[in-house]
Amino acid sequence: MTLAVSARIPDGVVIGVDSLSTVGGALQMGMMNAKVKCRQCGTENDLQNLQLPPVQFPVSTKPNAQKLFRFKDKYAVACFGNAFVNKKSMQAQVRALERNMETVNTVDTVAEKFLLHFEKQLHLEVKDLSKLPDNIFPFGFQICGTDIDEVPKTWVIQIGKQSSKKAEAQFGTTMSGDIALVHRLLQATGGQPQLQPNFASFSLGDAVEFVQFLIRFVADYQRFANMIPTVGGDIDIAILLTIQGLRGFTKNR
Repeated sequence: MTLAVSARIPDGVVIGVDSLSTVGGALQMGMMNAKVKCRQCGTENDLQNLQLPPVQFPVSTKPNAQKLFRFKDKYAVACFGNAFVNKKSMQAQVRALERNMETVNTVDTVAEKFLLHFEKQLHLEVKDLSKLPDNIFPFGFQICGTDIDEVPKTWVIQIGKQSSKKAEAQFGTTMSGDIALVHRLLQATGGQPQLQPNFASFSLGDAVEFVQFLIRFVADYQRFANMIPTVGGDIDIAILLTIQGLRGFTKNR
């Protein structure tokens, strides 16, 4: 998994993502017998030797995954979820999309192109998307930029059986991926205005430190939890200015 965080402020957008990749494994389950009942007629039947599906679980981590990409020199894209689709890494997929895409002038257009491209890639890999569970998204993206009106915007694209996309343009923060811990942290400030982040007054430095704080909070907590961490490693940061476009990427521990 991953934690991607973006903060929209008057001077632009800051987006950050951790660089830890989690390697998963599958535990093959055995056979079982079961008694089932027809919902329509009430008839009961005994089913013998049912093969249970494999159970997925994390087995190890790697600290140097590339999850944040410069796109068309104007936008920043962070990926979360699966690191590969249709036998290619997300970096390879993003670069292929960038090469084949004509010049774009809005972050909305980039988001739509990402949605169409990665829906196609998932379909090529899975073949029958009806086999995917509802409301489960194998991977997704945060796409950040500013349009000609100089308003910072974040699109969240989630790819699955029924893909979704959502744009946020007000001052604030958007979190994607492994958000349970940080979501609870921010919920704890509910009803107390003095504890709410004032994004309208953030400088670029404030936004960078805020994004780093949230990602480090989750990474540090997971170090002490009874689990294999899903967030960690260096934090990659991109800063996009409302006027000058993409300023650059930095890496921080």
